[in-house]
Amino acid sequence: MVNTLTASITKTNVEGGPKNIGATFLHDNGKQASTFAASTLAVSPSQDLVVQPGKQNVSFNHGEKLDLTQLLAGAPLAHDLTNIGDFVKVLGHGRNDAGFGQGTKTTLEVTGPGGSAVVNLESSGKLGLKDLLSHNSLILPPH
Repeated sequence: MVNTLTASITKTNVEGGPKNIGATFLHDNGKQASTFAASTLAVSPSQDLVVQPGKQNVSFNHGEKLDLTQLLAGAPLAHDLTNIGDFVKVLGHGRNDAGFGQGTKTTLEVTGPGGSAVVNLESSGKLGLKDLLSHNSLILPPH
């Protein structure tokens, strides 16, 4: 007798297909004193991450860009971005969070008229704001 309720195990149904971006959300269990809702996103190559208010962990090692247009919409960014540090700050560097393997993350804080976010750039290494700007890693609103 054949069991028709058993699914075969394939690479696609275990790891997801090419359009799967592997997004999962970590819910506050009431034991954390965090002011942010945390989400973990693994972005596939060439996809931009729209940064939302809150805390986000991003796998940032495939050339993705951080879209800050929603948070910084209406911010008085200088045309030459000399005041970008008023809105985007590197808080520090540390070990990757659990689930992101070995390596170093860079933590950013983004604050603008659209809200605030803390973004952990997992596996990015030690990046500064100049690095992110020189590599065109930030998508900003018109300025």
